[in-house]
Amino acid sequence: MAYFHIEDAFEQRINYETNTQSYQLINKAQADTIIANEIRLQVNGSQQRSIYSVSKSLGIVLFKYNKIGDNPLHIIPVGYLNHLEVALTPDDIPFIVPYDIQNTSSLLNEFINQESFYLHNYVIDVSNNVALNQYLRTYTPVGKHPYAACEKDKEVLMRHITPNFTISDEIYIDAVYLIYALNHRYSFLSSLSVLNQLKDCCQHYTQYNEEAYHGFNIILDHLSLYQQFEYFASNPVILEKQKLGRFICDMYYIALEILDTTLEDSLVNAWNNSTYYCNYKFLYNIWEIFWQWKLSL
Repeated sequence: MAYFHIEDAFEQRINYETNTQSYQLINKAQADTIIANEIRLQVNGSQQRSIYSVSKSLGIVLFKYNKIGDNPLHIIPVGYLNHLEVALTPDDIPFIVPYDIQNTSSLLNEFINQESFYLHNYVIDVSNNVALNQYLRTYTPVGKHPYAACEKDKEVLMRHITPNFTISDEIYIDAVYLIYALNHRYSFLSSLSVLNQLKDCCQHYTQYNEEAYHGFNIILDHLSLYQQFEYFASNPVILEKQKLGRFICDMYYIALEILDTTLEDSLVNAWNNSTYYCNYKFLYNIWEIFWQWKLSL
């Protein structure tokens, strides 16, 4: 499982390194209130928010939150969803305690048998609006703001961003858009042969960038395994962006062109624009793998 975050050029750069000084000793009886208030500040857009928002959907991150089109993309592999990482003393290795906004205190009491503990991190799914609102109203003065788009954004919150892989080179970002758009429309990553060819292609072009290499591998596996989830999560955003239109012929625009099923020649037009405006061999080879697969059907 992986989560995604676009580093907006206008936001303060996220500190992706966990700071041990921020490990907090908290009373178990107050844990739900402390965590819920941190969540409330984040989802309701407070200026005092201090935790991080990521998405389960790569498409939402690419098409909704990448305002320019070439901002760094963070790929965050996380093994467990809905958990706290806690320790009983400052020197202990943290262990995992299940924590879900629909089932909270009972699990804390089950796993922690002392009055206080050190909270290192958490990864909490807040993408259910009803459950989130009820949780916040239980432990904080107010519920979820009506305009908070947690459910639409498939939002997950983290106290600290765990180790992640960053794709920041413009060519690599363009490749992510191209692969995503082709797969969203044609599901060509359902083919194991295509998946392996794309992995080999990405490995070739990222051989001197280890972070990008690992990032592409995670993205390709994610798109292969979660195609249906990605389609239904990101399609409303894509349709909305297509209505707005764009006047810059970059890969963001070209990806939207690929996804435009209302135009008969949208795929061919996207191919022509890609080879003219984004004439990189990496992108050409991705197109080549796609056309070979399409012609074989």
